[in-house]
Parts: sequence; C-alpha cells; structure tokens
Amino acid sequence: MIKLVVWLIFLAFSSYALFCFFLYLQQRRILYYPVQAATSPGMPVITLENENEKLRINAAQKGYKTALIYFGGNAESVALNFSQFNHLFHRADLYFMNYRGYGGSSGSPTEQGLFSDGLALYDEIISRYDSVIVAGRSLGSGVALYLASKRDVAGIVLMTPYDSMVSLASHHYPFMPVKLLLKDRYESVSYIPLVNAPILFVIAENDEIIPRKKSENLIGAVSHDRIRVTVIQGAHHNNFEAYPQFESAIRSFLDYLDEEQLR
Repeated sequence: MIKLVVWLIFLAFSSYALFCFFLYLQQRRILYYPVQAATSPGMPVITLENENEKLRINAAQKGYKTALIYFGGNAESVALNFSQFNHLFHRADLYFMNYRGYGGSSGSPTEQGLFSDGLALYDEIISRYDSVIVAGRSLGSGVALYLASKRDVAGIVLMTPYDSMVSLASHHYPFMPVKLLLKDRYESVSYIPLVNAPILFVIAENDEIIPRKKSENLIGAVSHDRIRVTVIQGAHHNNFEAYPQFESAIRSFLDYLDEEQLR
C-alpha cells in the first residue's frame, strides 16, 4: 500500500513537472497569436526597420501636428480597427504597429522586441510632430505604457489594461509557478508610476480575459490625478469598441488633452 501511495505521488509530481515544462516551452505560442495582414483599399503602409526586422506600419499621414501610435491585442489585426480610429482621432496622423510576426512584419514576437519596436517607431516620427498620443489594447497596453515611461507623450489611452502578465497568468493558471516560468512579464504596474501624461482607462464591464481587479491594480499605481476611467457597461473583452460609450470616452479625453495643452 505504501509503495502504491509513493508511486501515485511520484506520478502526480512527474505529470505536474512535465506540464510546467510544456508551458515553459510553449508560452509564447499561448501568449501571441500572430495574424496575417488585413487589406483595406486606400490604406497606406510604411516600413520601419529595427534590429534587422522589417515592420509594417499601417499609417494615415494627413499633415497634422499630432500623431497617434497604436498597439493592438495579442490576436488583433490592427488594420481592421484603423477606420474607426481614423474617424475618432480625425485631427491626428495615425501609426498602427504590426508586431513582429503579425500583419506581414518579419520576426517573432517577444516582450523586448515589441518594446524596442515601439521606441523605434516613436523615435522615427517624433521630429515631425508637436505631440504624440499612444494607445494600447489588452497586450498592447503594456507596450504603450513602456513607451510612455521612456518617452514624452501627450496622453495615453489604455483599453482593457492589466497590471502585469505575471499577475494575469497567475489568475488563469493558479496552480502553475508562473513567476518562475514566464519569460515575457509586461510589468505595467512598474512602468505606470513613471508616466506623467494624462491617462484614459477603458474597462469592459464583463471582461472575461482581464479581470477588473487587474485593471484597478494598475489604476492604483498611477502617480498623478490626471486620469479618466470609463467602464463600458455590458461590454466584453473583444467587443467594447462597438459601444457608443467607447467613442464618447475617446472624444471627451481628446477634448481634455486639448485643454491641457492650453494651460
């Protein structure tokens, strides 16, 4: 009987260790879902070269003195949201980043690669503009926050944001040693105290991917009071942008940024 118990414990431990090892090897396939380039008539695309990678940027260069840099979710084709944002940010030039491996960009996505590419895009365009706004959705909120912690931005829009990937992964895999396994950590809660620009938080009331508490943890780490928080009633993680409340929040925040610049 004792031998059987020992054997069962050994089998359970071995299975657990093998599953942890599997997650460690496959974690980037779980975190990132590269999508192919979406096509839209009349949508210009520019190429940015960084660290031997060629990145496709969906761009609307309309001659304004404000630019918006947008970072999408982990399974998002950013081109599909280009039209809506071009309408909302109608007084800004737009730059939508296709991550490494996404939308025709070369390479494979990693945290450090995405961070580096975001900074490279900002540095490439900043000389043409008086101000830059950054926006990020889900995974992209972490990229946007890292950029804003390293560069001067006029404002930040964070849609369905999280405090850290370690915290989020621990929620979805509560019995896994996530802190030991995770390579790409996206410690947004560490970057946001370094950001001095106004911030708009957009939270989906019924977000099934990023629990509201994770967004609230991030909000609690802001080091100033120039924040706005909008909870989209009834919305889920993947459809909040279809609600009128989302567009109202964006327009109100842009008006607020205009007032800030006049002070």
